[in-house]
Amino acid sequence: MKRTLIVLGILVASVISANNPTALQLSYHNKDARDHTFDVDMSDESHTVTFKKSSKAAVTLPGADETAIIYTDCDEVAVSHGDKIVIEDGCIYLEAED
Repeated sequence: MKRTLIVLGILVASVISANNPTALQLSYHNKDARDHTFDVDMSDESHTVTFKKSSKAAVTLPGADETAIIYTDCDEVAVSHGDKIVIEDGCIYLEAED
């Protein structure tokens, strides 16, 4: 009985944590021939994120929110967990949905 309760507790905890991400993940395509590092505000904390030159990849931003604001020289871009972004000429654009 005790073992069943422990297993049940672990299952409940994993379901709760799966529905409450502790990080925001973005897929990106950096079309520029240089790395870009931008400031990010998320969960009332400031971070930086670097996007590698001429590449397609994903980055993970730590925090409890599913949204963040990335500051570029062009604009402030609001992003959400799972968004796909394009970096071109140092600016960030949300990739259009297919």
